[in-house]
Amino acid sequence: MANPNNFGRVLWMIREIYGISKKELQQIIKIDYTTLRNYEIGESAPVLKNLILICNFFNLDFDTVRKIQYTNEMIPVHKLYVELQPRLNEQTFNIKQSLYSPKKSLCRVLKFIRIFKGIHFKDVSYRNQNDCSPSKINCSVLANIENYQTTEPEEKTLEKLSKVYGISILKLYQFAENTKDLETSHAAWYIAKELCNLEN
Repeated sequence: MANPNNFGRVLWMIREIYGISKKELQQIIKIDYTTLRNYEIGESAPVLKNLILICNFFNLDFDTVRKIQYTNEMIPVHKLYVELQPRLNEQTFNIKQSLYSPKKSLCRVLKFIRIFKGIHFKDVSYRNQNDCSPSKINCSVLANIENYQTTEPEEKTLEKLSKVYGISILKLYQFAENTKDLETSHAAWYIAKELCNLEN
């Protein structure tokens, strides 16, 4: 029997890595928005036709995704990435016309840390002042970081993210100072995994 939670985590992770919203994905592959939402939150598993559409669009190996889908135990996000990484490595960030090159490796790593921690974008950001809190960041600022449209996050932004993600601000600064731009998503994944103290 399929475990919808595992597929939901795969879909959420891959969509986040590619930087595609559910609405954009719905428009491209023609799957209903509510259906996609239900997949991501684990309320339902995709029918075969939709699973093939999603795998083809994101260049995912169908057999690997099926194996993950039919695994009973909950698989951590970083381990899902390990399973799918060989197919993702060269394809990640090449899906949209507006390609983003990594201006700063720290921005790419921050995005992976959020994904590995299982933290949704909306849980760490706010759109208006009514939703503002000391631990949240303006959604435009966070989007600029994760889409590599900023050269380097501001100090106060890094401090907030370090608290939310549970990562030492000192480690983040040391990483920013001592590393060059990371050329591949897999290199950023490795650093993020180390910062999160995740096992293989």
